[in-house]
Amino acid sequence: MLVTILSLHLEIPQVQASYSPDSFSLIALLFSMLYGGILEEIMLRLFFLSLLVFILDLVFGKTEQGLEIPKAFYLIANLIAAILFALGHLPATQATFGSLSGMLVLRSLVLNGVLGYLFGWVYIKWGIQYAMITHALTHLFFQTLLFLFIF
Repeated sequence: MLVTILSLHLEIPQVQASYSPDSFSLIALLFSMLYGGILEEIMLRLFFLSLLVFILDLVFGKTEQGLEIPKAFYLIANLIAAILFALGHLPATQATFGSLSGMLVLRSLVLNGVLGYLFGWVYIKWGIQYAMITHALTHLFFQTLLFLFIF
C-alpha cells in the first residue's frame, strides 16, 4: 500500500520534478518539525479547535455545569479545523511547486486534511503535547521515506 501511495504521489509532474537528493535539507526538516509540531498545533488545535468546541457548546449545547460536552461537537470542530489546516497549506504547496494544478490542490487537501484530522483526534484524546509530537514525527517519518525510497 505504501508503494502505491508513493507511486501515485510521484505521478504528478510537479511533485516528481521537485524531489531529488538536493531537495533534502536537515535544517528544513528540523524547521518543519518544530514549526508544524509546535506552532501549527498551538494555533489550530489548542486555540482554534478548542474555540470551536466552546462556541458549539455555547450556541447549541447549553451544557449544564458538570456535564460533558457532546462528542459530536469535538468531531465537528476537528473536521472544520482539519479543513482549515489543509487549506492553510495551499500557499506552501504553491511556493514549493511553483503553481497549483488541480492534482496538486487535491493532493494537498487530502494529505493535509487527513493528517490534520489525525492530529486533532490525538489532541482531543491525549492532549496538545501528544498532538505536537505526532505532528513533528510525521514530518520526520515522511522525509525519511523520501530520503530512503525516492532519492
